[in-house]
Amino acid sequence: MRKTILALCLAVVVLLSATALGVLLLHTNDTLYKADVRLLGLAWRTGMDENEIMENYNAMMDYLSPFHKGEFDLPSLAFSENGAYHFYETRNIFTALYIAGAVSFILMIFMLVKLRKDADFRKILGISGALTLIIPIILMIVIAIDFNAAFIVFHKLFFNNDMWIFDPAVDPIINILPWQFFMHCGIFIGSLWIIASILQLVICVKKKRGV
Repeated sequence: MRKTILALCLAVVVLLSATALGVLLLHTNDTLYKADVRLLGLAWRTGMDENEIMENYNAMMDYLSPFHKGEFDLPSLAFSENGAYHFYETRNIFTALYIAGAVSFILMIFMLVKLRKDADFRKILGISGALTLIIPIILMIVIAIDFNAAFIVFHKLFFNNDMWIFDPAVDPIINILPWQFFMHCGIFIGSLWIIASILQLVICVKKKRGV
């Protein structure tokens, strides 16, 4: 029972750390979005050139930074009061995730250092690695079956209103944020979960062999 509880705690802090890292990488690097702009033909679909799309996307991402000062604003796209409020709520979620991720990372390091000489360390790491792998696999299967349903459930869990349902007529930024981009972001973060799981399982195997 002790091993399972410790492994579950370790898996939770590992997943939170990996999630925060994934969001941070996506937040501070627009490589994935640039690729999607071309892959999904957003310039053709929206009638905007790629530079204008990137300017508005980067302005949005800058606003979502916990360190941003000032009101929500976009270079060339109109937005409604509800749309601006939704991005305000999203920024709060980003900030909370970054704080949770930082705390989780510290707890993860603390747990690994403390458990390193524990007789059950290998088993704890193995169970945690398995949990860290199983959880994203289940989520990815659910998303693969019906991404739209998963997307709706996600927003209902994290937002207590329907302001996330944008009307392109008043919030045209939704036109440059297709669902495929969010799916690709989810896949990227899920990949980090899997890498975190593999690292734990590799260490577990090496410990078993006495390496």
